[in-house]
Amino acid sequence: VTTGVAIVLSGWAGRLVDEYHNLSIVRASIVAIKLAACAMYGGSLVLLYGFGNVSGLARPWSNPLTSGMFTIIAVGGCIHTMSGTTIAVAVEREWVTTIAGPSSAHLTTLNTYMRRIDLFCKLAAPLFVSLLTSVASYRFAAIFLCGVEGACTIIDYLCMYISLVFIVLSTHWQRRDYNFIQAFSRIP
Repeated sequence: VTTGVAIVLSGWAGRLVDEYHNLSIVRASIVAIKLAACAMYGGSLVLLYGFGNVSGLARPWSNPLTSGMFTIIAVGGCIHTMSGTTIAVAVEREWVTTIAGPSSAHLTTLNTYMRRIDLFCKLAAPLFVSLLTSVASYRFAAIFLCGVEGACTIIDYLCMYISLVFIVLSTHWQRRDYNFIQAFSRIP
C-alpha cells in the first residue's frame, strides 16, 4: 500500500519542491515523518499489548480496535513514505546540485556520498531494530524508537539551518522566490 501511494503521489511531492520554498517543505515533511513514525509505533504497541489475555476470544484480530490500529499503521506508513520521498527529492534535486555548483565532478562526488549514506541507513536500520527486538522486547523497541524519533526531530531542525553555512543555498532560494514572485506579478 505504501509503495503504491508513493508511486502515485511522488509527482505531487516533486511539484511541491518545485513550487514552494524548499526549507519550509522540508520542515513540514520532517514533522510529518516523525509524527507518522510515532503513530505507527503507538499503533504497534496497542496491537502487541492492548489485548491482555486474548485466549478466550475466538477471533482476537477481528475487532474495531485492531482494525483502527492497522489503519493508523497503514496511513502512517503512507505519510512516512511520502514525506521521505519529498525530503529525498528536495535534497537530491535542490541541495546537492546547488552546493555542487557548475562542477560535474563535485556533483558526482556529492551524489556518491549521498547514495552511500542512504544505502548504509537502509541496510543498518533493519539490523538495529532486529537487534533491539531480539535483545530487549517489542515494547522496549517501540518506545525506544519513538524516543529516537523525537530526539532526531530536534537534530533535523538544527540541521535545517544548513542554509546559513552554505550561502549558495540561501541565495538560490532568494533568487527562486524572486523569480516566482516576478512570474506571478506579470499575470493580469
